[in-house]
Amino acid sequence: MELNEWQENQEGERRRLDEKRREREQRKAKAAAPEPEEFTPDPAEIEIDLPDTDDPRELAKAATVSAIKTLVSVALDPTQSANARVSAANSLIDRGHGKVEQSITAVVESKLDPSDITDLARRMRFLMAMAQNQAIESQPIEVVPEKDDDTDQ
Repeated sequence: MELNEWQENQEGERRRLDEKRREREQRKAKAAAPEPEEFTPDPAEIEIDLPDTDDPRELAKAATVSAIKTLVSVALDPTQSANARVSAANSLIDRGHGKVEQSITAVVESKLDPSDITDLARRMRFLMAMAQNQAIESQPIEVVPEKDDDTDQ
């Protein structure tokens, strides 16, 4: 037998032994793991007593308790997928404690000078006062725009 052939045989034997070892470990782990409990939600807990209305908000409010019971049953059900259980648990936490606050940072650049804003507010108050006076006197409101110095040219 040549060296390469011997090495291939050794490698094949090593792989076979490794596979047997993995199978033994999997059987041990499966035997040690408890079987998931059979879970069946109680249908009486999920029934909804809906009011006689077409208002979706009222219908949703009436189903709130049953919806929360359903979320609890999904979160505690070992036969559900991990994603479903985590999603149900997160929904319960969000509803019980509120969602986590998120901060938003914004940079606002404005070409308006604060004095322009103050002047605009003053003009608006003046126009509103005039409009009220004219409405009281039942006269039509007449607004004449100011001319800019730049537009005269």
